[in-house]
Amino acid sequence: DHKAPSLKEMGTSFMEIFTSLVDQDATLDETRKLVYLKRCLSGEALKVIQSLPLSGINYETAKKLLRQAFYKPRRDIQRHWQALLEI
Repeated sequence: DHKAPSLKEMGTSFMEIFTSLVDQDATLDETRKLVYLKRCLSGEALKVIQSLPLSGINYETAKKLLRQAFYKPRRDIQRHWQALLEI
């Protein structure tokens, strides 16, 4: 079973992809979305939500915790600018 790189390694791109493929899928209930999210994560990101029980009510909590822990828009912008400057 292959795990995705941690959110810190991928920046925000993982959550953007997950949102478009899973989060916005109206055919999936919140519990299933949380299961998919936990199965995709590893490392520090998984540790952030690992203790949450698998119930639909915890899906929004999991997303909030991950955003608080890893979503740093200013850092991401600086990293992108740095990459552009190195071209």
